[in-house]
Amino acid sequence: MDFLVKADKLKVFRKKGLSMLNYMVIFKCVNNRGIQTCTGKTLKQEAEMELNLKARAKINLSLEIIGKREDGYHDLSMIMQSIDIYDTIKLKLNHTKDIKLITNKSFGQAKDNIAFKAAKLFLSHTSSSLGCEIDLHKAIPSEAGLGGGSADAAAVLLGLNHLTGNPLSEKELISLGTQLGADVSFCLFGGTMYAQGTGNILQTLPFLELDLLLVKPDESVPTKALFSILDKDDFSSGEDSKKLADLITNRELTNIRDHMVNKMYKKSLKFAPAMEKIISDLEDKFSCEKALMSGAGSAVFGVFSDKESLEKAYDYFCTKYPYVYKTKTCDKSVAFVRSK
Repeated sequence: MDFLVKADKLKVFRKKGLSMLNYMVIFKCVNNRGIQTCTGKTLKQEAEMELNLKARAKINLSLEIIGKREDGYHDLSMIMQSIDIYDTIKLKLNHTKDIKLITNKSFGQAKDNIAFKAAKLFLSHTSSSLGCEIDLHKAIPSEAGLGGGSADAAAVLLGLNHLTGNPLSEKELISLGTQLGADVSFCLFGGTMYAQGTGNILQTLPFLELDLLLVKPDESVPTKALFSILDKDDFSSGEDSKKLADLITNRELTNIRDHMVNKMYKKSLKFAPAMEKIISDLEDKFSCEKALMSGAGSAVFGVFSDKESLEKAYDYFCTKYPYVYKTKTCDKSVAFVRSK
């Protein structure tokens, strides 16, 4: 069935199964029996369009576990924040109907990678006859509590939606993201957000600008294993996250460190005990304002107001740990990058 969309005040007809960039290609109906190119690129050229994206990591400025749900998941209360450490993704549409994943890291079978799953879900949901190639360059450490996989999935969803003429609404993209992972919904937006539920209930907060040092030891924390050992002693009311959200909203930033907590930290130490010394060194040796584990770990970040102290800390930790980054907060998770 043909349907009509509007793009830049120009009417565009699309045939079911054909995915077109409505801002690149203009078509007209010919006797209701087909489509004819009026101007712009050909279908073949359009379908080979590519897009480059940055998929940014996240940290948790607070993370509290409210309780375990009947479906086995946990209700959470947290402040999530995008940071300027990112994977890069090149998306390219084609006519093969297949999805191809190329990556610089080994993840087993491609079909098990969340970026691949995101592409498959999107193309299936939109009944597209197209395929795509995903060239994924991983830079965000895995099993670190930084949401690298979720960021990749969000970037693929947003990128494919852009390349195919934005067929899905924001609400539909969130629905797909929720099917892929708890953090994907946040990664569709990014910035500074108050998250509740499993991470699917989101409230946008004023952007919080911070300079950070992030350190990850060799040890990693398997998220599923960590959640399996959480008990009632790890649960809390969520009041710290709520208070932190209020302080950020009202720009009362002097006391935010008092409500920056991570209730998973004690159990995560069973998998990555090196985090304890990293936090101690950040706070005692270099006087960072606050040091905290991100997500389920094992990455730790320190908030610095003095850049000289941050530089000294960076030099120190680079001699001791494999992953050390000077970074900052960002106001969005996914960024479209102009091709050179």
